[in-house]
Amino acid sequence: MTAPDALFERLRERLEQQPPAPSAEDRELVWADPGHLLALARDDRGQVEIFVVGPPLTASTRVVAANLVHHTWRTSDGSTFDASRVVLPGEPHFDGVATLVCAELLRNGVDRSPQAAFAQVEPVIALALRRAVLGDEVLAGLVGELVVLDRILRVTAPRAAAEVVAGWYGHDRSTRDIQLRGVGVEVKTTTGPRSIHSVSGVRQVELGRAVDGRPESALYLASVGVTWLDEDVAGLTLPGLVDSILNHLEAAHVGPEDVAELLKRVMHYGGDAGLGYDHAHHNLYPRFLRPFELRFERLYDLTDEKVHVLTSKHLEGLDHVEVESVGYTIVLPDRLRGDVNPVAGLHAVATTIARRAGLPLRAA
Repeated sequence: MTAPDALFERLRERLEQQPPAPSAEDRELVWADPGHLLALARDDRGQVEIFVVGPPLTASTRVVAANLVHHTWRTSDGSTFDASRVVLPGEPHFDGVATLVCAELLRNGVDRSPQAAFAQVEPVIALALRRAVLGDEVLAGLVGELVVLDRILRVTAPRAAAEVVAGWYGHDRSTRDIQLRGVGVEVKTTTGPRSIHSVSGVRQVELGRAVDGRPESALYLASVGVTWLDEDVAGLTLPGLVDSILNHLEAAHVGPEDVAELLKRVMHYGGDAGLGYDHAHHNLYPRFLRPFELRFERLYDLTDEKVHVLTSKHLEGLDHVEVESVGYTIVLPDRLRGDVNPVAGLHAVATTIARRAGLPLRAA
C-alpha cells in the first residue's frame, strides 16, 4: 500500500468512527496532517466538514463557492484559528469523498500553497456537490412557492395561518403545490421573461380532487418570474422568506408542531433531508443567501375556456398512451381575458386565492 493509500484508509477509518457532534457549536476535529493545517469533522446532523487552515480560499466553480465559508474558529481551550470550511452531505459514501479530498490536498502540497492545492482538487468537490445539493432550478421552484405562501399569509387573518401553511404540499409528490379547501394552485417558477413552464402531467392543469377527496372547485397556475442578482446586490433571499413566514406564524400563535412541520417540508423540498435547505443550519450559507428579485407574478385560472392546453380529454381513445406519462411545455400569454385572467401582481394573486378558498382576509 502506497503512502497516499495508507493515509486515505486511515482517515476514512477514523471518520467512519466519528459520531455526529453533540451540538451545532461543537466539533471534534480529525487532523489529517502533523502540522494541523487540514482536518475533518462531523457536524450535529452527521454532515462531513473539511477544514483548511489559513487565509480564505477562492473557488472557481459556483457550486463550491456557494458551499465554502471562511471563519475564525474557537477551540475548547479558548484559542482560535482561521480556516475555510466545505460541508458535504452526511450520506455514508461522502466519508470516502471527504477523505479522498484530504489525501489529494496533501498530495498537492496544501502545506505549501493552500490555494494552489485547493484549485487542483476543486473539480472533485464540485462533482460531489453537484450531485447532492439542490440544483438552481429546484431552488428557484422552492423560492417561487414560498413567495406565494408568504403573501397568502400576509393577506389572510392570523386565525387562518395554520391552515394556510398546512395547505402547502410542494415538498411532496402531490397533485397540487398548494391546496386550500377546494382551491388547487400549481406554482411554476421561471428565470425567463415569459410564463413558459413545464407540465409534468395533464392532471396538473385540470380540475381533480382536493387532498381531502372532495372535488376541486377551482384550479389556478401561479406563474412567478425571478431574477438572480449579484451577491453584493440587495434583494430577497430564501432565508429571508422563511424568516418572514416564521414571523407570521409566531404572530398568529401557531403551535410549535405546525412550525416544525413547515421547516421539515422546506428541508425535504427537491429531495431527501440533508440535501435540501435546512433553515437552522443553512441560513448563513452563501448559496442560499443568493439574492433575487421578482420579475412578475401572474395567476392563471386554468378553468377559463381561453386556456388552450393539453388535458386528459385530448388523450381519450389513445389506448396505447399512458396518460400519466405525458408531459409538455406550456406558453401562456401575458393576457388572456383583460385584467381578469391572469390576475397580475403578488398581492392580487394571493388575495384572489384566499377569497376563492373562502379564507378570512386580514383587516386593512
